[in-house]
Order: sequence, then structure tokens, then C-alpha cells
Amino acid sequence: EITPWDVIQALGGSFFPESFCEAHPGQLANCVHSQACSIRALWRRVEGAVQGVLGGVTLSDLLTHERVLAVWLDSPDEAAQGTRG
Repeated sequence: EITPWDVIQALGGSFFPESFCEAHPGQLANCVHSQACSIRALWRRVEGAVQGVLGGVTLSDLLTHERVLAVWLDSPDEAAQGTRG
């Protein structure tokens, strides 16, 4: 029942935590885009997509044949129901 996303969470959390901008302001003391940042919106969307994919499979699913998993990942109906091909 463990997902790859569970593993990422256990190893340190998300790709883009809320504190990312404070921890990585570039070469400046503070990020100059702290209020209106298009990059932040992009990374939140990317992280949501990654979480959706990695949270939708289990480690045991990764033991199946590549073609079987690819078909399952490409089928939103089966993925939503949690059924494997």
C-alpha cells in the first residue's frame, strides 16, 4: 500500500514546500517576487501533477510489466477506480 509519494514524503517532503522561497531566494537576501510569482504557481502545479501520479501507484505496482503499468497510467477511468489491468 506504500506509494512512491509516501517515500518522497518520508525522505524529506515535497518538491516545492511553502517555505521554498524563503529558503532559496537566489543571490539576494529576500526573493524580489514574494507577492506575485508566476514560478511559484508553476511549481505548485508541477508538484500536484507529480503527487497525483506517484500517489496513484504502489511500490508493488512497480513490479508489474512496463506495458501493463503504462496502460493503467494512461487510463484515467481505471486509475480513478484503483483497478489494475
